[in-house]
Amino acid sequence: MGTDMRYKVTPRARELLHSLRRIEADIQPYVVFASSDAQNEWSSLQRLWPSNVALESGLIDLSETDLGRMESRVRRFGEIVRGLAGSKFMASAEDHAVPVGPYRAAATFVTFPT
Repeated sequence: MGTDMRYKVTPRARELLHSLRRIEADIQPYVVFASSDAQNEWSSLQRLWPSNVALESGLIDLSETDLGRMESRVRRFGEIVRGLAGSKFMASAEDHAVPVGPYRAAATFVTFPT
């Protein structure tokens, strides 16, 4: 029989969960640059995070160790998607440059993200 383990929400667990949510907010704008498989993995990770209701109840499905591993995994994911966003932006910036200024030959170029 499968019994679900529940863990008490400790101050450390709350700290890790707040960290995860901060990282989530930072990463979310960059996820669009990831592959569909990576986007699906991101959604799967988010579904594992305890809900506010679970937090209020004082019991969650993840241990502090699990939360720590998840935080590391999410940080790494963030590094990867930010890198993808940067490389895709740099690769396409020249295609989307718009001349600004009265003289085309001496114009300054402003790039717009796609």
